[in-house]
Amino acid sequence: MVLAAAANGAAVDPASVVLRQSDVPAAYRLNDRESGARTIAQDSADYPALKAKYRSWGHLAGYQIRFDKGDDSIVSRADVFRGRAGSRQMLAWYVAEAQKQKTPIRLRVGTLALGDEAATLSFAGGGFHFTIALWRYRRVVSIVGGAGLTRARVLGLARTQQQRVAAALR
Repeated sequence: MVLAAAANGAAVDPASVVLRQSDVPAAYRLNDRESGARTIAQDSADYPALKAKYRSWGHLAGYQIRFDKGDDSIVSRADVFRGRAGSRQMLAWYVAEAQKQKTPIRLRVGTLALGDEAATLSFAGGGFHFTIALWRYRRVVSIVGGAGLTRARVLGLARTQQQRVAAALR
């Protein structure tokens, strides 16, 4: 049974699949305060319903890392679930939440060919722009977001993270 669990990636450590300092432009520096394992309590602080959703989705672990350069940042996150159904549900929830935001910043939702299912969220205006790539591959949901970078650069970083996720699930 232990061998079967290891073979299907049950022991995937989300910290091992997120971006690393060597992946991001040299001017971006690790933000220790905003990096580390993500708990249900942290994630449900702004979205209390996530506590129950994480349980029903089979959420096992999450990890986020952030790199800053002045007011710009790069954030990389991975969440691991017991099964694919949980990753599908989290991705759908995330996109739905982004689409119903009631802020002056209106996010554009786009498609992305990455993993099993993916989307991009982007904003540009007033000299400010950012792109978020979010996708699922099997039972892992990944997010890479960047402000101060071109869309192409953010998507390149997302592909780097996807390579790590795919290797971890082999």
